[in-house]
Amino acid sequence: MKMLEKKHATSRNLLFASSDTTALQMAFDPTWDSALPYTVLIDADGKILYKKLGGVDMLELRRTILAYLPSDYIGFNQHWLAGAASKQPEKIGGR
Repeated sequence: MKMLEKKHATSRNLLFASSDTTALQMAFDPTWDSALPYTVLIDADGKILYKKLGGVDMLELRRTILAYLPSDYIGFNQHWLAGAASKQPEKIGGR
């Protein structure tokens, strides 16, 4: 948490107050088998927008981020959604 404060992080950061890594895994994503690297992009409502086990496709991740940024022009989001992964966003942790 100190590193986040030092960097003036503005996003909401959640800390899991337990050393039980199995419980953390189950709370975060019960389908995750603990393999690394594991990258997840989660929106403010807890929906998974991007999930990748293994190396990240940076272009796919950037397209996903751009597709979900607020925009006054609907075509902006539709353009980036067309290039983003076809997976439907899903809820995590039973939210």
